[in-house]
Amino acid sequence: MTAEQYFKEHGITIEFAKQKGLTWDGEEIHIPVYHSDDTILFSKHRNLLYDPQNPESTKYRYDSGSHAALFNYHAVKDRSYVVIAEGEIDCLKLNQEGIPSVSSTGGSLKFDQDWSTLLESTQTFVCYDTDSAGQSGVKKVLDLLPEAKVVQLPAKYKDACNFFVDGHNKGDFIALMKQALTKEAWEKINRPED
Repeated sequence: MTAEQYFKEHGITIEFAKQKGLTWDGEEIHIPVYHSDDTILFSKHRNLLYDPQNPESTKYRYDSGSHAALFNYHAVKDRSYVVIAEGEIDCLKLNQEGIPSVSSTGGSLKFDQDWSTLLESTQTFVCYDTDSAGQSGVKKVLDLLPEAKVVQLPAKYKDACNFFVDGHNKGDFIALMKQALTKEAWEKINRPED
């Protein structure tokens, strides 16, 4: 898969990717991760040749010395609300649609106490993938940000990119945000069956 195909599949324009500082070559998309003061911390690299069937194949590579960080916080730190997405690509898609978003560079289960402190005075929404890993990630965020509300994507969509690529727009997503669940309501629906 080429970078251009990857972006098209996720509904991200080449112009927006460049504007956000992403670069790419034949095998990888390089995603810069910024500190809140706009300096670059490190880059995360998406392997375009990733093969989920091959245990040796890795989806992401990180610059040496990097650590999990709150992706895109530098760009949305003054916004009145923010959506926490599961990954950088969903986060970029939301931002492209005009919805301020951040994500963890460490995957669905990595969310730091420090980040919740950064976001505690902002109206916060969570929109993770609809699979079990995504829902485990939602629980982790709600444990640290109990005031956050959970955006429920319609069941046929895996993630925010899917939702927009299927023809939905910002207004449709805002409508989902207006119906977002409180921590208590989300836990009631997602209570373990035992």
